[in-house]
Amino acid sequence: MPIQQSYRPDLSLTRTLIDMAKEQLWDYVRDQRPARAPQWKEWENVQIAQQGYELFDVTANPVGSVDNYVDPAAQPQQPTPVSLSWATVERYAVLRNGQRVGSFDVGILHVQPIRLNIYAALTYPATLSAADKTTLQNAFRAWDGRQDPVAYAAGLDVKIPFDVVCTYALEPVGGVKTNTDQRDYLVGQYNGDAMQGGSIYTGADEATKRQDIKDYFHEQKLRAVLEASYDSETIPVQPPLNQVALKKTDPPAASPAAVADLANNQATDGCRGADFSVATYKIAELLAWPEFGLTIRVIPIKVGCITLWLPLPIPQVRIDTLELWAYVRYPANLLAAAQYGVREIEDCVFLAALSAAVIGVATGNLGAAIETFQAVFEIEWEQRVGEVFECFTPSLVLITRAGDWIDLL
Repeated sequence: MPIQQSYRPDLSLTRTLIDMAKEQLWDYVRDQRPARAPQWKEWENVQIAQQGYELFDVTANPVGSVDNYVDPAAQPQQPTPVSLSWATVERYAVLRNGQRVGSFDVGILHVQPIRLNIYAALTYPATLSAADKTTLQNAFRAWDGRQDPVAYAAGLDVKIPFDVVCTYALEPVGGVKTNTDQRDYLVGQYNGDAMQGGSIYTGADEATKRQDIKDYFHEQKLRAVLEASYDSETIPVQPPLNQVALKKTDPPAASPAAVADLANNQATDGCRGADFSVATYKIAELLAWPEFGLTIRVIPIKVGCITLWLPLPIPQVRIDTLELWAYVRYPANLLAAAQYGVREIEDCVFLAALSAAVIGVATGNLGAAIETFQAVFEIEWEQRVGEVFECFTPSLVLITRAGDWIDLL
């Protein structure tokens, strides 16, 4: 007769249901209609009894409820709401003079505070006689959920097989809290209403070639228009392609050094070694990029006679500075032997990087921006030089100067 006393509730938003007519937890927490059911009951949607067993009235023995917790690892220690979180991913088309030149994604974070009502659930073989079922049911009703269930069961002279398992009902506490900082910041650069700005660099001299990013996008007639959206159980993150993480306290010189290191590390066979140079160029900077993250913390909570191990998704945010860099890696002796030099490389880099399909999407869709940058750079280079050389590699790098993670609860 297994009696569950340590319980880790499954709060997965997309669990396998008893049948397709049931409602996923995912659908329930997103449903903000007043007519929504007051609770989502696990035992009505998910099979919790073992094969061949049936479930007695779950609500006959409530154990307790929990709607907040204190994280022993957090400072300061204070009550925190139990919550579920998910994201809406919005895809924006970037338009230049009304023509689509690319797209990028942003995330909107949703947090729903909840209360978990924990129940001890009696299950027994469906083949038991009616008398045996009644015996178990009466004993179960008489049990106080705060008593030690093993000691209570041992005091009963009952030889009938049964299980006592845990389950829960979930109810929302208040409304959904939504964080649109990432969308507001990035889309606001295109539409001119971002509270925090950034810079575009139109040449290698950062002091004289700097321009406000909002003004630049306005001059280039770049706009961001919502194209599609979908909900996601996880918070979207950009693939780590050509991205480098630095600390905010690292000196400015750390950025070009990190770009050069990445360029050398990515060199293909036949293009490795010390006989190569890397020219680096700062293209853009976003000063207050909200980066979302998600960490899972398992919090132990005593509820009645049960130790509840609560696996909670903790949404987090940190404010980063994003730097977009371009580089060109080339054989060190190439320019000395030719009729052209650093100026030609610089011209091609900025013409390519500042094209609408590159600068317009780079912070939200770096992979697409790199493809366009390399294609435009090659066209510009061939027009000036007339040929493309082996081991001559242009690309883009996104550097994150990260702040500290802060819980969004």
